[in-house]
Amino acid sequence: MKNHKKYSPEFKETVILDLFSSNKTMVSIREKYGINYVTLRKWKEEALGRLPLVLFKETTGDLRVQELQKENSRLLDQLNKKEMELSFAKHDCERNAGEGS
Repeated sequence: MKNHKKYSPEFKETVILDLFSSNKTMVSIREKYGINYVTLRKWKEEALGRLPLVLFKETTGDLRVQELQKENSRLLDQLNKKEMELSFAKHDCERNAGEGS
């Protein structure tokens, strides 16, 4: 059975920052911190995958909020249109009821 070590987020951050901010190879970083090459490669891929979120500061939640705001605006426009139609219809009914008397 393999022995899986647990590393703190702070340790991972230190290792990845060292890797990205230096001209050191992954092998030298692995040796310096005593971690498995596959583990380091995985951390590097995860960090690179999250880079757009850091650079552009948009998360999936942010994008969802934008979608919901657009949908909310569309629905409010639709509601306002229906309220106006209802108001005109009531006015016509009242006018027609007055003419019939």
